[in-house]
Amino acid sequence: MRNIRLLFCLGLLLVVAGSFDSHAQTPDAPPAKEAEKVEKVEKTEKVPVAGKPEVIWLEHRDMTVASVLIYLVGEWEGIREYKDVLQLVARFRSKGRKVAQPAQVEFGLTSYSEKPKYAVDHKLTLIADGQTILTQDPPPTPGSNSSISEHYRINIGYEDFVKFARANRAVIKLGGTTVELTPEMSKSLKDLDATIVR
Repeated sequence: MRNIRLLFCLGLLLVVAGSFDSHAQTPDAPPAKEAEKVEKVEKTEKVPVAGKPEVIWLEHRDMTVASVLIYLVGEWEGIREYKDVLQLVARFRSKGRKVAQPAQVEFGLTSYSEKPKYAVDHKLTLIADGQTILTQDPPPTPGSNSSISEHYRINIGYEDFVKFARANRAVIKLGGTTVELTPEMSKSLKDLDATIVR
């Protein structure tokens, strides 16, 4: 009798578990607003290896994203140790399964520090071989946590991106920080450009 009850209980548990599985496998929700989609894409567009361009195809948006991560100041380990770190992600997107030449290239700058460094002055300037190709004062992007990290994003024309990537002397200024790109940093941008199918 005890064994029968035990088998009955196990069977009931399997039925309930199957019911939860069937509810969990409901069809995808209808498409969200465009702004929400972009936010979700930003979260999935991660570049795990610094200096090496990555190309991914986002099936749900029929979009290819090419991006590269460059540490302008510090390294990944410094973030955990509350040291100053400034990273740049250069990115462009194109419809379909191949990387097409974009009209614009997105530069995303993220600063990690013990205290906010750019809350007051976050003017951004890009200089290629002594020529200023861009000057903007971008506001912090939504979701920035000024006590831990600060995020800034700009778009530059593709032709200006190429000038910057191929410059013998490329300089980024953000607030009071000036960084001259090393040959390795510039090579990462050139390699990103090389992902375009021509």
